[in-house]
Amino acid sequence: DYSFSLAMPLIEQLKQLNIPLIINSSKTRLEVESIQNKLGLNSTFIIENGAAIVFNPDTNELPFFINEDDLESIGQYKIKKLATPRETLLSVANSIKQTHQFKYKGFNDMSLSQIAELTQLSLEDAYAASQREFSEPLYWQDNQSNLSQFTQLLSEHQIELQQGGRFIHLGGKCNK
Repeated sequence: DYSFSLAMPLIEQLKQLNIPLIINSSKTRLEVESIQNKLGLNSTFIIENGAAIVFNPDTNELPFFINEDDLESIGQYKIKKLATPRETLLSVANSIKQTHQFKYKGFNDMSLSQIAELTQLSLEDAYAASQREFSEPLYWQDNQSNLSQFTQLLSEHQIELQQGGRFIHLGGKCNK
């Protein structure tokens, strides 16, 4: 459960001074949208550990080094993708998993109720967390030696694992 109450006075001051607050998170676009709505923000944000920069076209805030031709329109946003798409990550990881019989479950293998149970999120929040575009949380159910081997095999495809609290996170070569 996230509470922003202590930060709200500073956030309000930033808004009054027209200083954008840019959220940079491991969360999905849908999760950060929810946070932005709760905070009353409409500025640029960064999702999934630096995998993409999400611009709100209504704010006309593209920095000089971003070429609009490099952006993809998704919903109301313009997005600069910086990492490998989730589908590619899953394809490579699943191929390696089948070949070596590694034991893990990704969010794509789980129902919303399973994700909610493992993460202690509500079903609504579990849905938002499951809407990955550039990463995949994995619930590792195998030994440490196999995890090391899996990590090495993934690195041959420019895919990295990041250790989180309960999950390891499959992603491209990017970071916050």
